[in-house]
Amino acid sequence: MEKKYFFIEIYKSAILTVIAIFLVLAYIRTIPKSSVSDTLRESIQTVTGQDNYNYQPRPDLRRINSNRDAIIADLTALASMAQQYYRKPKVLGGGGYSFDGWNIPPQLWTNNNGNYNIESSTANSITLVGEGVETVDGTTKVKVSVTVAPDRIIGRKIIH
Repeated sequence: MEKKYFFIEIYKSAILTVIAIFLVLAYIRTIPKSSVSDTLRESIQTVTGQDNYNYQPRPDLRRINSNRDAIIADLTALASMAQQYYRKPKVLGGGGYSFDGWNIPPQLWTNNNGNYNIESSTANSITLVGEGVETVDGTTKVKVSVTVAPDRIIGRKIIH
C-alpha cells in the first residue's frame, strides 16, 4: 500500500512543477520589454532555457556559413574525382597511382558557390582551394582549402 502513495506523491510533485513552469513563462510574457526588470527577465529566461528575447542571428552570417558549407561540399566532390583519377590506370586515362596530370574540369572551375583551383600537387597529394562568393568582412571572401591523399582527405582548412 505504501508504494501506491509514493507514486501518487511523485505524480503530484511533477504536476506542481509543470504548473510552476507555465506560471513563470506566463510571467515572462507580461514583463514589458523596456521595463526596469530587464535583468529579472533575462535571469528567468536563462533559468527556463529560453534564448535572448526575440533573438535572430545576423542574416549575413547565415549566408556566409551556407556559402562555406557549399564550398566544402564542392571541394569534397572534386577530391573524389581526383582520387578516382589517381586509382585509374594510365591506359584508361587516369593517373596510374599518381595525382600528376589531374586538373579540375573547366566546367567546374566556377559555379554559383565560388571558384576552384589547385593550389599544389604532388604524386601522392593534391591541395584544392575554393573561394566563395560571400564576403566575410566586406572585402575578404570565404575561402576553404582541402588536401587530398589517395584514400582520404587529410586536411581541411577554413582560411576565411
